[in-house]
Amino acid sequence: MKKIILIAIIATGFLSAAEQSGEELFKAKCAVCHKMGNPQTMDKTKMVAPALVGVATHLQQVFKTKEERVKHIKEFVVNPTKEKAICPSVKKFGLMPSQKGNVTEEELAKIAEFMAEQKGMNQAVHNKMQSMEKKEKMFKMMDANGDGVVSKEEFEQFREKRMQMQKGNGMNKQQGKGCAK
Repeated sequence: MKKIILIAIIATGFLSAAEQSGEELFKAKCAVCHKMGNPQTMDKTKMVAPALVGVATHLQQVFKTKEERVKHIKEFVVNPTKEKAICPSVKKFGLMPSQKGNVTEEELAKIAEFMAEQKGMNQAVHNKMQSMEKKEKMFKMMDANGDGVVSKEEFEQFREKRMQMQKGNGMNKQQGKGCAK
C-alpha cells in the first residue's frame, strides 16, 4: 500500500503541462516567489516578489483586455526589463530573473491565461495597503534600537531629525522660489 501511494505522489509530480491547469502550474512554478492569498495578511519581510493579487491589480490597471495581459505576461516572464515592469514593487524586490528554460511555451501560455483572469484589489484596498507599508517604514525608522517599541526618547530623536530635515528642505524651497522671480 505504501508503495502505491509513493508511486502516485511521484507520478503527479511528472504530469505534463497538457494535464495541468494554469493554476496548478502557477503554484508549481511561480508561487515560490509570487505568493497566493491576501498580501495584507502576509509577512512582508519574507516576501521576495509581489503577491499574485498585486500583480493582477497592476495588470488590470495597465492592460484593459485579457489578451493584452496574456501577451505582456508571456513576453515579460522570458525577457523581463525595467521598461516592461508594471509593478512599482520592482523598486522593492528588483527585477525578476528570466524564466526562459524554467517554463515551456505551453506551460507559460496556461500560466499567463490563469494570471490574466485573476481579480486584483480594488483601488481603495490597494491605497490602504500602500499607506500601511508607509506607516510600517515610519515605525521602523522611529524604533532606533529595533526592539519593536518606540520609546519617548526614540520618538523625540526621530521628531527632531525630521524637523531638521523639513527645515532644510523649506529653506531650499524658499531660496528656489526667490530665484525664480
